[in-house]
Amino acid sequence: MDEEMQMNPDFQLVMRFLRNIRPGDMDEESSQQLMAIGQRIQNGGALSDKEREMFESVVGAMPEMEMSYEVDGRVEAMSPSQMDAARASGEITPMTDAERQMAEEDAYFKRLREQQEQMYNMNQMPQEGFLVSPDEGGTPAAQMPNVTMPNLSDAEKMRIRMMRESVGG
Repeated sequence: MDEEMQMNPDFQLVMRFLRNIRPGDMDEESSQQLMAIGQRIQNGGALSDKEREMFESVVGAMPEMEMSYEVDGRVEAMSPSQMDAARASGEITPMTDAERQMAEEDAYFKRLREQQEQMYNMNQMPQEGFLVSPDEGGTPAAQMPNVTMPNLSDAEKMRIRMMRESVGG
């Protein structure tokens, strides 16, 4: 939409009216008339005095609905006129589609990086049920059952027991 049309007071009045109506507020005939008026204004026409008076009285009597807008990655609730005023003052600058896509990709990759870091950190923690060697400063998470082998001699069993005790501390 060109800037000249957006500055047209008739266009602004019709747009304020459109922002405040909801589906079902108008019958079919009124909808057709509104579409014809919108096309006339887009083609450089203007509202008649009677139409302008009608739109002004209706728009002035309508409470402005709050809508949700995305501002700096947060959802803000404000009326369309508040949003327009914030844009006009430069407080909010609209993003192009490319800027919005880049911001979404940045947010996606940031979340992905955080998830990968969490997974890495989880893998670095000792897991329950796994044995950690004393050389790594750990103690066994679970004691191994004492299994005796019937075909070992008493001397071999004693040597194994001594090795276990020297490793266990």
